[in-house]
Amino acid sequence: MFLAYLRFYLKYLFLELLLRRKIEKEKLFDVELRLLEYLDFICMFEEIFIRQVYFFKAVKNKPLIFDCGANIGISVI
Repeated sequence: MFLAYLRFYLKYLFLELLLRRKIEKEKLFDVELRLLEYLDFICMFEEIFIRQVYFFKAVKNKPLIFDCGANIGISVI
């Protein structure tokens, strides 16, 4: 996960900051995402997959989870 995070961040630094090219798409776990702001995507990725703020120990093997968020669903992916 950390290598994916590093790749996203370096891509952001090079394309958006250095070359001033807006990144509008990214592939995450074979799912293509359309993005408004690439830096927001990086922050969400870090929060969910690096810092694991949504991690919990499930009591059942297949817990029922409701995602009622108002964003693009990265936590569900």
